[in-house]
Amino acid sequence: MIGGNFVAAVVGVTAARAVPDLTVAAALAVACTIALTSMLRCLHPPAGAVALTAVIGGSAVTHAGYRFALVPVLLNSLLLVGTGLVFNAVARRSYPHVAALPVSTHGTADAPPEFRVGFTESDISRAWHNWARRSMSNRPI
Repeated sequence: MIGGNFVAAVVGVTAARAVPDLTVAAALAVACTIALTSMLRCLHPPAGAVALTAVIGGSAVTHAGYRFALVPVLLNSLLLVGTGLVFNAVARRSYPHVAALPVSTHGTADAPPEFRVGFTESDISRAWHNWARRSMSNRPI
């Protein structure tokens, strides 16, 4: 959350300064935020709203410039995570919470069916490497 929100604020301010058309700047800020936070492995879906706020936030955000990424975005993100850590420590719960896998009722070591659907990280990584290898081999020398 911290990284995603901070990156989104920086991207949003940059888009607002670089692109004069508000609609294009907003779309570019959100799209670049999603792409960049995905690559940085800090994707936080609500960060798209942070990027959008940096573009359409009005004169207060415009005058703050890149300070907007520090205060309020980074500061508030740190406070939210800190509050979550303190609350869960007092409640004696793990934070962030990681749910335990349900026990297999079939007596096998396989994960339950609901956890065996969709794409895994290794599927995506393998597809990316295969695509990169094919695109490099198709380039003219």
